[in-house]
Amino acid sequence: MILMQIVRFPAISKASVYRKYFIPSFFFIFFLFSAGSSSSSSFPASPFGLMIVDNSATNETVIASMIGTHEIKFVRPAAINLQNWNGDQPDAGLFRNAGFKLILTIKSGKTGASDAFKKELCELLDKYRPLVLCVENEEDSLESFPGTPDEYSIVLKAACEIAHSRGIKCINGGLSSSFISELVWDHYQGTEDLRAAKDFALRAFNPEQQKMLATGSSREKLVRILDRGRKLLKIYRDSGIDFINFHWYISDPKSLEETVGFLIRETGLQPVCNEMGPGRDGTVNIPLLAKALKLGLPIVILRFGDWPEFLSSGYLNFLQNNK
Repeated sequence: MILMQIVRFPAISKASVYRKYFIPSFFFIFFLFSAGSSSSSSFPASPFGLMIVDNSATNETVIASMIGTHEIKFVRPAAINLQNWNGDQPDAGLFRNAGFKLILTIKSGKTGASDAFKKELCELLDKYRPLVLCVENEEDSLESFPGTPDEYSIVLKAACEIAHSRGIKCINGGLSSSFISELVWDHYQGTEDLRAAKDFALRAFNPEQQKMLATGSSREKLVRILDRGRKLLKIYRDSGIDFINFHWYISDPKSLEETVGFLIRETGLQPVCNEMGPGRDGTVNIPLLAKALKLGLPIVILRFGDWPEFLSSGYLNFLQNNK
């Protein structure tokens, strides 16, 4: 097992996040908030981690190779559905024993914040001790979380209370890339900065979203999406989570910067990204990683099908040159 250098940072207030948004480009600022415990958590100096979608490709050889790179500090194993959990998640155990910091996603299934959910979550956290607990996945999507924002709020608060009692950071599951981009666009619309709204949509929206803006019936769908989004933003502000988590599949670095600024303004929380992948053109985007570093995101999880795909992507060279 490799011994990794750990840097300790003192907890700071949420209000200071907003004041420190304009971050000097030569420094990485990591924001840690009080999480129901007076002790501070340890975050690796590198913000980058890995999410491997093909779990069958994860084995001791892959993990040994990952350890050897030194640049990958976080790992996001496959999400655990507590409704069906049998008491074990092999990947989580393998990565934790290898010294990686776990960014662990849980799903409540149909149980909500039931006593059974709380019992299973306590056992899970005691077993794997993740650095960060992510509650649900893309909770903005009815396919991922079929309940209402209020129902999500109940699950989020219950899970975070349990995590915080164990000194574990707790965050939302992650706003989907398309969803958060629509919220940023709506913000520009609301401030009557129509030129900025149009420019952002051209850079950040996929063809389906562009079509949604152009047709009346689709605009009604957009109104429903935005209503759910505004309710979720309020929940994040009031829920006691430690960071605001989002997913990102947009190639444009400027759009990423605008989105991070929007999330800070709306929630007062430091953004993190526990799922970042190629944009709709499918290309590796090194400027996007450079922007994430410049913005000081303390967690950036890169999503790949398997370890060989990551090695061939060109990302590793960037990480090695930007320690």
